[in-house]
Amino acid sequence: QATDATRPQIAKILAKLSPQVVVFDFIQGWVPEVAELLGIKSVYFCVFHAISIASTILFGVTPHQRPSLWRLRLPPRELLSICLSLKPYELRSLLYYAFRTSPAASHFSRLLSSMACCDAIAVRGSYEMEAASIKYVSSQYRKPVLPTGVLLPKAPSGDIEPKLDEWLNKFPKGNVVFCSFGSEAHLSVKQMKELVAGLEMTGFPFLAVLNIPPHSPKAKKQEWEAEIGEKAGGRGMVCSGWVNQPLIMRHPAVGCSINHAGVSSILEAVEGGCQLVMLPLRADQFLSTKLMVTQLRAAVKIHRRALDGWFTRKAVRKAVRTVMVDGSKKGTLVRANVAKLRENLLQQELQEDYTKGFITMLKELVASP
Repeated sequence: QATDATRPQIAKILAKLSPQVVVFDFIQGWVPEVAELLGIKSVYFCVFHAISIASTILFGVTPHQRPSLWRLRLPPRELLSICLSLKPYELRSLLYYAFRTSPAASHFSRLLSSMACCDAIAVRGSYEMEAASIKYVSSQYRKPVLPTGVLLPKAPSGDIEPKLDEWLNKFPKGNVVFCSFGSEAHLSVKQMKELVAGLEMTGFPFLAVLNIPPHSPKAKKQEWEAEIGEKAGGRGMVCSGWVNQPLIMRHPAVGCSINHAGVSSILEAVEGGCQLVMLPLRADQFLSTKLMVTQLRAAVKIHRRALDGWFTRKAVRKAVRTVMVDGSKKGTLVRANVAKLRENLLQQELQEDYTKGFITMLKELVASP
């Protein structure tokens, strides 16, 4: 609602600046309407994987349209298979964003409106990762859909906290398992304890940065604070708060990343040379996991109970050891595929070509009627 209240101000700013193109996020799904009235082209910039927006087509291409058997025949077979294989706990999370929790429009309707009403769609990604989904979205919306490349910064800024840096320096190259779920995704205290127990069982050193929701009851905060500190005789470290994740994943000692399948976390881990273990917690993260695990086969996921998403310490141990211990056929395949993916991400010329292609698309968009 607060975002929607900025519409008059955004309209005034656009009228004053009179740009040729405005790039917007789906939360401001009304930007295309404002831009059209001012003669400005609008580009929706998707910061999720393309598979996430491609999957929404199966639930309705645009507002006011219903899914049909005809439409379900159109997606690439892999995409349809992925959507049909979603577990109950995953679907529940996805559907949450389709319902209104306030007088404002739902996230899902904003996303559909953004894609339906904009002049073009830009996706943070590449054809090497998601050619089928990108082409599918373009064919369904009948407008340009262009990947921008992965848009990784040339070098992370800042430093690793001295205490953590000193701790990491104690371990051999590629041995540490780093676990972090970003600033918005959270596990329950019970699941965090299970996760830490699983990390202890792997036999590898581990650094887990785990936070509880900021508005948790005092008792829960105190319960989790008691878990902070060194574990497994100094082989493990559990902390909370903010850390410099990109730099940690570039540290020579770090060899595996357990993350929530956020796009940035995946890309930073691959760039840093880490093996990937996925533990998605909500919405698009489940689809990103399907992309990495099922389509690209460049990651493994922690097995979870279908109904409620519960996972065990044994499942954590199994997933980590699959990618970190030589000898497993599956692990060997995953390590080879993530190495290929990293090679693509680090090809500067390839990423620059995506940037040039995006600029060319903007010029063509401006020149179009």
